[in-house]
Amino acid sequence: MRSLECLSFLERVELCSSFRRKCTLTAGGCWLWHSTVNGRGYPVFWNGHRAVSARRMARFLFCDAPDLSARLFPSCGDARCVSPAHLLALSSVQVGYLARVLRQGGALGAP
Repeated sequence: MRSLECLSFLERVELCSSFRRKCTLTAGGCWLWHSTVNGRGYPVFWNGHRAVSARRMARFLFCDAPDLSARLFPSCGDARCVSPAHLLALSSVQVGYLARVLRQGGALGAP
């Protein structure tokens, strides 16, 4: 399998187009995923070779220097959102804290 970093310009444009067709843009800036999700409800994208995290693919396709090792969490709190502008790169401890706060409807502060 070829690495995604080795894609030609046209292959990358085609992937971007395919990705965006699977999203609905909202007034709040969310890109709501309306395609496949995995068993845990996370958005999944077929990259031509295998199913990958749609959030990770959004960072790869639409960000200048994506950190592909980070855990990604939508800052808007909508599990369907894959907008690169809403994806926070967090540690697993930070993800757990943020998820708890958002579920409880609380404000963010020091953990």
